[in-house]
Amino acid sequence: MGKFRSFIAVDPGVGGTGLAHWAYRAKLPHGLICLRPDSPSGASWGTRVKELYLKFERALRAWSPAVVYIEEPSAWQSPRGVASAYSGDLIKLAMLTGAYYHIASLYAEVTLVPVSRWKGQLPKRVVMGRIKRFTGCDYDKEHIADAVGIGIYVLRGRL
Repeated sequence: MGKFRSFIAVDPGVGGTGLAHWAYRAKLPHGLICLRPDSPSGASWGTRVKELYLKFERALRAWSPAVVYIEEPSAWQSPRGVASAYSGDLIKLAMLTGAYYHIASLYAEVTLVPVSRWKGQLPKRVVMGRIKRFTGCDYDKEHIADAVGIGIYVLRGRL
């Protein structure tokens, strides 16, 4: 897709990042990728971030979007978010999101999307149901499903 007709929705995650490539006005994403670091989980965080960063850059070059929408990290949206804040994963997620923002800004316009804006306090099952109702598909990987959900929000202004 050309640069002026598509966008990428990104759900960053410490263990994996979901990407959904959309054409504006589409009902389904044109491409889905779950980026995972190649290094074992015991490798340094810097090594794993670099691997994810480079994979993300390859997707940006391949898809050439006009805009990249990245979910903004949030500590207090859910019990899981609170736990990630205490474990240190929130800091890692913020670092990763910043790295993605940096590289994406070299290729496209970038917008951070707060969780509260695209899905609010909806339980996961409700989010998954709305995604399935819009696309007709089930997405089994959480980060992919959330990237698709962010894309639906961009297209419709709501999930």
